[in-house]
Amino acid sequence: AASLPDSVVVWNWQEQKLTDEVSEVTAVTALAFSPAPSGSLAIGQSTGSVTVVDRAAKTSQSFETGAGVRALSFASGGNFLGVAGGRKLVNYSLRRNQSMSFPTQGDAQSLALFPGGTYLIAGVEIGGRGTIEVFRMPNPNSVERLDAHDGPITLTAFTPDGTLLTTGRDGTLRQWQLNSAGGAGTTPEQANREQ
Repeated sequence: AASLPDSVVVWNWQEQKLTDEVSEVTAVTALAFSPAPSGSLAIGQSTGSVTVVDRAAKTSQSFETGAGVRALSFASGGNFLGVAGGRKLVNYSLRRNQSMSFPTQGDAQSLALFPGGTYLIAGVEIGGRGTIEVFRMPNPNSVERLDAHDGPITLTAFTPDGTLLTTGRDGTLRQWQLNSAGGAGTTPEQANREQ
């Protein structure tokens, strides 16, 4: 997907053709595709608006977050959408049209929803450092806060086996294992690599 002035286009690389275009969106700051077969597309904007397009049904829904959107992440077959922006995360149940807010200690730069939707992970900037905040759903209080990078965290994502990956402006990639209590442990595995 790519953002053009006032629209987002979806290009099929295998078939070398344009498959979708979503118009009437401006200042796009984040995109996410649903893992569900419908292939929903979430579009976040600097205005705080989020539009979710169900590409199969050709329908869309929009909502306001109250802060500029920095990152988006789907989980649980596309039924939940996490949104990071400002000093909060919002987890939306798209099926129920309900949301829950999670306050962060710093500016939320990235986020990832655990594949089962049990945990919401935020990469936040606190005093110029990248910190991971782990939230166990649906508790809005963080379970754990870890100093992760020497600069802001640029990406948080889960691998299919549930390993958390973070990258930072310090040029490192780190991987973390969630423990049974929901925390990420106190130190990353030895996976730091220069980017």
